[in-house]
Amino acid sequence: MPPPSHVVAIIGGGFSGAALATYLLTEHGPGLRLHIVEPRAQLGQGWAFGDGDPSHLLNVPAGRMSLYVNGPNDFLNWARSHGPALGARSAANANAASYLPRRLYGHYLKARLEDAAARARDLDGASLTHHATRLRRLAAAGGGFALELDDGATLNADTVVLATGFRPPALSVAVSGGDDRIVADIGRPGALDGIATADRVLLLGSGLAMVDAIHSLERRRHRGPVTAISPLGLLPFSRGVSQRLPPLLSESDVAQGVRHALTKLRAIIAAGEADWRSAVDSLRPALDGLWTALAPAEQDRFLRHLGAFWEAHRHRIPAEAADLLLRRAAAGQLRVEAGRVLGISRTPSGLDVLVRRRGAAEAGPRQVDWVVNCAPPPPLFAAPRDEFIEALLVAGLARPNRTGRGFDTDAAGRLIAADGKASDGLFSLGQPRWAYALETTPITTIRPQLEALSALLRR
Repeated sequence: MPPPSHVVAIIGGGFSGAALATYLLTEHGPGLRLHIVEPRAQLGQGWAFGDGDPSHLLNVPAGRMSLYVNGPNDFLNWARSHGPALGARSAANANAASYLPRRLYGHYLKARLEDAAARARDLDGASLTHHATRLRRLAAAGGGFALELDDGATLNADTVVLATGFRPPALSVAVSGGDDRIVADIGRPGALDGIATADRVLLLGSGLAMVDAIHSLERRRHRGPVTAISPLGLLPFSRGVSQRLPPLLSESDVAQGVRHALTKLRAIIAAGEADWRSAVDSLRPALDGLWTALAPAEQDRFLRHLGAFWEAHRHRIPAEAADLLLRRAAAGQLRVEAGRVLGISRTPSGLDVLVRRRGAAEAGPRQVDWVVNCAPPPPLFAAPRDEFIEALLVAGLARPNRTGRGFDTDAAGRLIAADGKASDGLFSLGQPRWAYALETTPITTIRPQLEALSALLRR
């Protein structure tokens, strides 16, 4: 008699969804039936790693990008073997400190998932089905869940994992007169192809997406003036050398509030016990516990006053990327400003942009040829919400965290229902946990979630 099947539906096929599927297929129990609902044609190549621009690099070295904790060189070895055939010629000589193209990592995820699916199928008939569509509605049904897909298909599952990843960046500025010279998403293939060599470009944002835009413009030999505007005008710092240290703050430190924790961290750095990079990096392994130890009001205080500074110090860029920014700035081809864009109007000669610089009482106009959106992805519950999220909330199967950044979950990623109880079969992974954890972006942050959740689902 064949073993009873266990049907798992994963919503999202970017890094989190593809990686979880790979883990489950690698160490699965008998009767696994795995479904991934992902509208993109290729799994593993979501918003972060489906980027077609070869100049967009990972901001973590290859030696730390393995899918497996116990195989730290897996990505590096795969990239050396397969990278040149996929257009990354430098990968043949890569080492653990190399920064490789993001799109190459997407190919790696796809390959590892396909390998795991083939082995599981040959071993005992475990299956993986990719539904190239979107989830429309999710409801509890018969001890499991019923899924309604956009293509009209229906699916029943015992367990559902929401691994939807980041939403595409949204343009939050009012536009009048046409948007044909506004690039809403730089991740779209060929997004910057219309920009001429001498065109004036305004970048909305000064974080990691802005760095990608500068790389893309440089590859296209753009030499016109570029201005990057963000509320604080902060740039990501360069990676530099970081010493491995135990966490320099404890949960009892942060329980006393953001001010106390920050004062203690600054004192450690001032005393020469750690440089700032090592101090920041020391917090990474303990970050979830530190975040949940903060009182809700203190979490809000951190996000309001320190969130942008944390992002700039924590999510650093390779030295070669920092050098590119410096060269462009020295040549007069890059200026970074603190301020806000209040409106954009299309004119016969380009775009009029209304900008209020930080500290200024009034806004002033700017004339540019192009505006490129480099804002960070919006929170999960920012309007407009996905249809399936609305259905989850209406059915009472989930609720938003009070911050609106993600779902309310427990430590294992179980969604908290409207009645305050954790679900037995509805989980989150990666970005949908953004409210429970301060960070759900880096691979090194999601990997422990992957290991714990895959072990839980196998049990």
